[in-house]
Amino acid sequence: VQGTVKEQGFVLEFRLEPVIDEKELRGIIGVAIDSTQAEKAREDLRLSEERLRLVAETIDDVFWLSTPGIKEMVYVSSGYEKVWGRTKQSLYDDPKSFADAVHPADRDLVNKEMVRHTDGHWGPLEYRVIRPNGDVRHIRDRGFPVRDKNGNIRFLTGVASDITDMVLARQRSRDNERRLSVVVEAGKSGVFEFQLDGTAIYLSSRWKGIVGVELTKDLKESLEWFEGRIHPNDQESRKKSLANLANGLQREHDVTFRFSDDNGGYSWFHEVCRVLNKEDGKSAHIVGAIADVTSRVQLEKYLLEQRDQLDEEVKRRTSQLNARLKEKEVLMREIHHRVKNNLQVVSSLLRLQADQTDIQDIKNVFEDCINRVRTLALVHERLHRFDDVTNLQMDAYVQELVNYLVDTYCTQKRPSVTTHVELERVDIDTAIPLGLIINELVCNTLEHGVNTGNAHNLTISLTCRNDEILLIVSDDGQGFEDPDNVLNGTTLG
Repeated sequence: VQGTVKEQGFVLEFRLEPVIDEKELRGIIGVAIDSTQAEKAREDLRLSEERLRLVAETIDDVFWLSTPGIKEMVYVSSGYEKVWGRTKQSLYDDPKSFADAVHPADRDLVNKEMVRHTDGHWGPLEYRVIRPNGDVRHIRDRGFPVRDKNGNIRFLTGVASDITDMVLARQRSRDNERRLSVVVEAGKSGVFEFQLDGTAIYLSSRWKGIVGVELTKDLKESLEWFEGRIHPNDQESRKKSLANLANGLQREHDVTFRFSDDNGGYSWFHEVCRVLNKEDGKSAHIVGAIADVTSRVQLEKYLLEQRDQLDEEVKRRTSQLNARLKEKEVLMREIHHRVKNNLQVVSSLLRLQADQTDIQDIKNVFEDCINRVRTLALVHERLHRFDDVTNLQMDAYVQELVNYLVDTYCTQKRPSVTTHVELERVDIDTAIPLGLIINELVCNTLEHGVNTGNAHNLTISLTCRNDEILLIVSDDGQGFEDPDNVLNGTTLG
């Protein structure tokens, strides 16, 4: 008999053998070994392998482990399926099948590296692979040998990374540099180079053409002629900016100034330059470019004038719209006021008519009509009274409506009223039907519940769920005598 016992953190492996003499059991011989440390080591190794697997499976890089010469693929991460577009099982079945996807132009490079793989070498190398859908991905691959205690190579492990985005970014950068070179060569800017003390080292022919200096003038004469034609109000700021650049107080000289032209007027020049350190690190020059930006400055001036005019027009139209909006609010407020007054007249007429009869049922009908009209009038009254003439503050409206109905019906004993309204504001088209429904339900409760002594508490809840309004009016009375006959009534409420 053999087995393992685990108890309170200890692991004990045991084996028992019977001792038999002349077919008679004489005893039992047993061996027990404390395997606690060995079991802990195995558990630590399992956890370490699990962590490594989780890391390898959750990143896009391809982790691989193979025998020398790629005779067997021991492990490959899920990144292989993302990058190569092929299954891991296909690589386990044929360890060299990854090379089938290599771009034809890169196969010689990969084949040569596969020869070195037997000796424990792999990369670093970059190559392209073609996915089954035709996409081309750029790969950077590198492997390292894994040796046993005798120094023999047992495995090679490595990482293959998809560097397509980086390669494309480098290509775009090179393309941008070429485009920039073409733009500079074909541009309209003139290039110059000064020493830190302002002595001219180089003035391009384009520079001389822009400023209008004679091409036969030497550098010193050209620079003196140029500086003498800068507008007097701009000379000081330009000199100060160049001095700050030369003294290291600013990284770039970027100024726009006026320059006297041959017609007696002024053109606008834009000058940009930086300090250029030579290879010896000691001698520094100022290198820059100048361009005639007269057309741009004139356009900017025109656009600023147009913007100012547009701002004034916007202010004028905004003022008009605000005035019209104010007129609309006044008109809406007056409409609500007049509607409220008309409804009060209707309510008064109904009350006068009710006083003309002694029949209680007819009086009750008139009282119901008066309450409904009051419900409508209360909506317009609140819209007239507050700033928002289109949306009603529902919690205050419900509270005022219920208080009015309680005052009307309960002349002796008043119920305890609780309201819970989650809706903040609703438009008039929603407020009116809600008010009428609340009126009918509360009137019914007050008339048949509170006044008869069956109910003492009244609760009104108004909530919104999934764009639907839920209204609950309840009391603590005995309820309907015949609930099945509730919908068969002949009255409105």
